[in-house]
Amino acid sequence: SHLFMDLFTKEAIPLLLPLPVKFGIPPLKAFRLTTGKLGEKLIFLAILVFDVWFCSANYQHLVKIFHHIA
Repeated sequence: SHLFMDLFTKEAIPLLLPLPVKFGIPPLKAFRLTTGKLGEKLIFLAILVFDVWFCSANYQHLVKIFHHIA
């Protein structure tokens, strides 16, 4: 998930190492998020709230999945 989130930052990520080409979403750097700014923090907070809601709403299903893994 870390690499996926870094696709949305101005720094982008080098998906084709050792080639120095970096990829980001959206392709125009001006529309990407700046690391550490309010936009990134708001998106992180929204994802965190969604994760907490999703895990609490699907707790029984997640327990069954984890029991099958272990």
